[in-house]
Amino acid sequence: MVNSWLIFGGIGMLFVGIYAFYYSRGKGKSIFLAMGLITWIIAIAIKTLMDITITKSFLSLIDPKYILISECIYFGLRTGILESGLSYIFILKMHRKFRYNDAISFGLGFGGIEAIMLGISNISNILLFIFMPSTLEQIPIKQRIIIERQLNQSTLNVFAPIIERAVTIVIHVFATILVFLAIKYGIKKYLVLSIIYKSIVDGIIPLLNPLLLNPTIYNVYLAETPFITICIISILILKLVDFRKYLDR
Repeated sequence: MVNSWLIFGGIGMLFVGIYAFYYSRGKGKSIFLAMGLITWIIAIAIKTLMDITITKSFLSLIDPKYILISECIYFGLRTGILESGLSYIFILKMHRKFRYNDAISFGLGFGGIEAIMLGISNISNILLFIFMPSTLEQIPIKQRIIIERQLNQSTLNVFAPIIERAVTIVIHVFATILVFLAIKYGIKKYLVLSIIYKSIVDGIIPLLNPLLLNPTIYNVYLAETPFITICIISILILKLVDFRKYLDR
């Protein structure tokens, strides 16, 4: 049995992404929005390729008692290096002058397309199991149990993915501002900070997976707490530090 109301989580993610693009209008140059979008596509393509080829083999070499911390480090650094590193390379190669709003647009493009694609994926999966429930029977039993729990979770959980996408876009914007500062002033420590920042965000995820294997209302929203906290801290820093002054010089 599929809780069809959960589809609104995917629809909400879709609208968060669309709103990110809408919000970017009149902000920075559209080329930076487009480059943010393209950078995400390339980064996710590389991650997918890594997952198909080396990820499982690499992690299988790790002593089982260290596997959790290894996953945190591996997935965290992979995201930090790929996402912030590629952003740095592409912005640098553009050879264009930029301002604070251009950094905002790049981050919105990056986070916006991510929200849209995850929303589409969520909607597609739920529709698949609604209209083709027999598909579940073709999945190995252990995975099937996990998927069934996800498909039957409380309707109140529908807001969790929407909140997650909204706070993640803020996180992407903050990380992008650090990358732009690194290029503007030729100070690599800002790039390193951006990599560390994103590494922490994705490095947390393996620690939260046990909560999501049992998606009660409490567990689902508890799993969002670290990202909401990071988002709030990032917003406070953006309010306290006038990054516009430094990037608009």
